[in-house]
Amino acid sequence: MKDIEKLKTALKSFIENDDIISLICIILEYDSSQNPNKGEFNFRELEKILYGNSKEKIKDALSLASHWRLILPSWRKGIRSLCWGDRKKILTKPTTRYEVLRVVEYLVDNALQTGVWDPEEGIRGVFNAITDIDSELSLKVIRRIADTVEKDYREEAKGDFPYYFIQINQLKKIFDEFGLTERKKADLWVVEMKATDVMSPEVNITFDLGNNEFGFELNPSLLYFLK
Repeated sequence: MKDIEKLKTALKSFIENDDIISLICIILEYDSSQNPNKGEFNFRELEKILYGNSKEKIKDALSLASHWRLILPSWRKGIRSLCWGDRKKILTKPTTRYEVLRVVEYLVDNALQTGVWDPEEGIRGVFNAITDIDSELSLKVIRRIADTVEKDYREEAKGDFPYYFIQINQLKKIFDEFGLTERKKADLWVVEMKATDVMSPEVNITFDLGNNEFGFELNPSLLYFLK
């Protein structure tokens, strides 16, 4: 049986704020179990399921969830791109839409059953569900990425939340190690890792650009445990 307390235990393995964790758990459990539009909801819905909590407290919960790349505002007019860094502004308008990132949906479903935040199961689940890439190979590639990247901290988060970034040339080398040297194969992997929300471009780029300043942010809710 799905248990929100198990989800809370799982989130406590990397989030310390108990009050905010409770709100995030209610949102994630709602999306997993009751939301007819699984993966997306508006602020009005959140006010209903979090009745009795102020807009500011709900905003704080969404802000914390966005820093960990669990929940982000959906794309809307005025947002430059689908990149995570362009979708960080939290609004409290009733119609503002938010979404649970794809890999997080599978992490949450597993955590509701087990009480464990298990990146490996999340990666297997999302790659099996929405890609044609072998899930075990995807796990090996993502583990290799985790071995390569260094943990940093986003400036706007004041050093409280980990940030993982991989340069284009580093990613190419890893693909080469796994025999994914053809442009078509490499592009497919980039597309699928973006679609699963394992990573997000830092800027709008094409994969064959060689500038080391360009690259991808990796989902911290995965990398925190895989490092």
